[in-house]
Amino acid sequence: MARRALEPKLKSAADSHFIITQAQQIVMRAPERLWIDVDVFEDAAAKALKTGNVASYETALELYGGDLLPEDLYEEWSTTRREQLLTIYRDLLSKVAQLYQTRGQDQQAIHSLNKLVSSDPANEEAHRQLMRLYAFAGSKHQALIQYRRCCDALRSELDAEPERATMELHETDCCGPGCIAFKV
Repeated sequence: MARRALEPKLKSAADSHFIITQAQQIVMRAPERLWIDVDVFEDAAAKALKTGNVASYETALELYGGDLLPEDLYEEWSTTRREQLLTIYRDLLSKVAQLYQTRGQDQQAIHSLNKLVSSDPANEEAHRQLMRLYAFAGSKHQALIQYRRCCDALRSELDAEPERATMELHETDCCGPGCIAFKV
């Protein structure tokens, strides 16, 4: 049955490319090199972290396909592994954003940080970085919107208020002293 599921057009069990029998054992094999997306992603991530090359970071980030085994979200055996991969993905986003920022490529940094905030809405440091980038670019309105998003995410995710550093950034860089816009 397994042979038929893997190879519906198989005429003889002996012709199977995937399931073979050896003595009293059933053996699975791949006819060519086996490509495991998780391994490829982790290898690319390790290379990016080692080299610090923006292109390597982007390659690794493209390989991340989302949550591991989303159909098995509540299976204990997959939870730890899923969280490990998500942590690597978020770390890559944070570090590539820093690289872009040091190169003066603020739009690319903003793009990476927005992906990070989408993946981890309660990441207050990423929200602060976005606020700084928007304020630096002269878009105080966008910085204020980001502050509001940060406050909403923290309340929703953690039932918490922003850290003092975030409130000070809002008051000084985004809004200016004495500003009452978007006060929480």
